[in-house]
Formats: sequence, C-alpha cells, structure tokens
Amino acid sequence: MDAILSASVMALSAGLAIFSTASVAEAGAPKVRVRILDGARSVAIRGFDLQFRSVNREDLKLQQASALRSLAGRPSLSARSDRLSNWNLSCPNGGVVQATQTAANGKYPLRNVFFAGPVRVESPAGFVTVAGKQYREKVFVHPIQTRHGWECEVVNHVDVENYLDGLVNAEFSAAWNREAIDAQVIAARTYAYYQMKLMTKRGSHFDLDSTIKDQVYDGSMREDYRSRLSAIRTRGQVLKVSRSDEWPIKAYYHSTCGGTTELPEVVWGTRMKGFSHRVTCPYCRNSPSFIWDVPLSAREIALAIWKGARDLGPADREITRAWPRTWEKDLRESILVDLRVSAQNASGRAEVVTSRWKNVGGKEFALDMPGTQFRYWIGPSRLKSTVFQVLAAGKDQWVLRGRGFGHGVGLCQWGAKTLGEQGKKAREILKFYYPDTVIARAW
Repeated sequence: MDAILSASVMALSAGLAIFSTASVAEAGAPKVRVRILDGARSVAIRGFDLQFRSVNREDLKLQQASALRSLAGRPSLSARSDRLSNWNLSCPNGGVVQATQTAANGKYPLRNVFFAGPVRVESPAGFVTVAGKQYREKVFVHPIQTRHGWECEVVNHVDVENYLDGLVNAEFSAAWNREAIDAQVIAARTYAYYQMKLMTKRGSHFDLDSTIKDQVYDGSMREDYRSRLSAIRTRGQVLKVSRSDEWPIKAYYHSTCGGTTELPEVVWGTRMKGFSHRVTCPYCRNSPSFIWDVPLSAREIALAIWKGARDLGPADREITRAWPRTWEKDLRESILVDLRVSAQNASGRAEVVTSRWKNVGGKEFALDMPGTQFRYWIGPSRLKSTVFQVLAAGKDQWVLRGRGFGHGVGLCQWGAKTLGEQGKKAREILKFYYPDTVIARAW
C-alpha cells in the first residue's frame, strides 16, 4: 500500500510540474522577440511587483534628452511598484516612454515616470499583462516614429519553447491528434527559428509578429497541458534541407490547401530553400474552409481596390504602373461592370484578376492586379485563398466561389489532422508536406 501511495504521489508531482507556470524549456533554448502591439498610442500594462528599466540608460540621444527636458526634466533609469499595479505607457515624442501608474479602476493617475529609449518591463511572478493578455517573461516598449508621429511598439522576449506553448491553440487546436500537433509545433518552431536568425542578422529589434503576418500568438492565454507536452516532446527539433545546414527552412504552413500545395515563388515571387515540389493533398476535405462562397457588391469591391491601391508601399507600386495616372479619380467616379480571373497557374490559383469599369461619361477601362494582392485587399480572412472563380449574382453583385484557406505553401493543417488520425507519425506528416527536408536538432 505504501509503495502504491508513493508511486501515486510521484505521478501527481510529475503532473503538477506539467501544469505549473514554470518554463517548459531548459538551458540552451534561445529567446524569441515577438511584436505583440504595433503603432499603439498607449499601452495598458498590469502585473505584480512590476519592474521598469530604461534600456538606453548609457546612451541617451540628444533628441530624447531635449524631449525629456520639455516634458519632465531628467529621465529615470528604473522604477518599480509593489503588489498588483496598473500602468499606461505612451510614447509622446522624441523617443520618450511615459509610464503613468493609475488606480485600480484606472480612472486617475498616481504618478508619472519618464524614460529615454526602450523600456523593459518584467515581474518576479513571471507574467506581465499587456492590453488584457498575459505574457511570460519580459516585454519591451519601443518608441517608434511613424507617419502619424511617435507611437509605441511592444515586443515580448520569451523562451522559444514557451512561445510555442502559447501558439498552438491560437494557430490550430491542441485537441487534435498528438502526431498532428507535434508536426505543427515542429513547423512553427522552424519558422520562428528562421525568423530569429534572419532578423538578428538585419539588426531588427523584433523577430516576428503575433498576427497572421507571421504566426498567431496570444501569450499564455491559450496554453494547456497538451500544447505544453508537445513543446516538451519535440524540444529543439526543426526542419532543414540537410542536418549540416546552419539555417533551417522558412517552414510556411496554412489552414487548408484545397487539394494542392503551392510554391513560394508563385505566391511571393521568391524561391525558398526547401520548397521545390507542389504536393497533391487529398486530406483536407473535412475542413470547413475546403469550399466557400463570398458574396460581394460592386461598391464593396471598388472600395477595397481603391483603398488597397492607395495604401501601397514603394515596393508594391509596380501594380499600378500600368493603370491610368488618374486611377484614383477614375475609381471614385466609376462603377464596376465586370470582374474575372483572367490568368490562373497550374494549381488553379488566380494569378491575375481583371476588373472593368465604366465612368460617368460611359467610357470603359480595365485594371489588372495580382490575385494575391486582390485577396489581401478584399481581406485574407474573407477571401480565404486565391483558388476561386467569379460568378455573376445579379445587378452589381458577384459571388467569389473558392476552396482552401491560406497561401497554400508548406504544411496543410487540416490535411495534417487527417494524416494524424490515419496513424501517420509527425515525421511522416512533415516529410509529406516538406519532402525536401529532414528533422534536425537546433538545441
């Protein structure tokens, strides 16, 4: 009886260790820098025994010193608060971070502290709450000058294995088959590790975004024991073309390929190491996004194209080079009379979308745009992929009927789910979607 009780206590202790807030990673796993807020006028931060420290305490820039003199005199190098406290951080001007402690109800300020340059915020409790979401380890608030003025950018520095733990239920579901979860975690770790190496080389202060721009991450809000166990089981495993390579591949993945995966050069115009084959995937038919319809009015489409083209960055201006110089005015004064996919690739993805317009004088003109750009302008969560056709649905109305969800490159999450349910191991799932790679240990 004593032996049984002892074994039970040991098993319970092991289970509690898994559910604890301690790190899942061991020495050697690197930190990833995840941008969790971008272009914020103010940032709400909450936590126990919070500690603030200026990162630039040895190198105060002249513009920061000048701005500080106009705001509050000499900057503080550090500050702290006892017990649970609430703060609002803003970046008013000149690279300054203003930290304002507020009452529990947040309605009136208790004190202001000014810092020059980025500010590190951490708590002995191991968690910092930012804009209502809880994050492990440290967050850094960076003053960033934008076209709208000085704004705040918030970056979470966290052990990459804990990052993965918080990513699983944001990107798919920890309730899926164990092997499918492990395959997804290895792909996500590989993507993050590639970005860590790339952005460090570029001298950036963050590695990736917490949104669909990179990988969706909600801090510790969605962690559970299954996501934690997957990070532990696959610790340090990444995908490379060969085990001797210094760099991993950039392991793209997506929700639903719709029958065939795609090559990076088709989607983004750049060949990527580790991607030389499209994969025929009959396994994602159970996805709720395998087939979909998007009804759109002429007004909705026109507004999306006008706003999207107007906001193009310098690198993307090529799209409008062949358009009339007066395209902004033309779009405002015209109606959409036709929309069609005028060119498709071998996978059935829209390469070119052509729109035809008629202005108030009855003159018609056409505007061509890449299918990937059209999808982005309509909204990538609404127009779920570039595998679609355009159907007329009445006067000034169209239905975009398509299949799949995402860019189609790399692992198909719903396909991986089916393969796991069919008994495939994580390494087999990864080999299917990344046939040019092997699994290697990075730490």
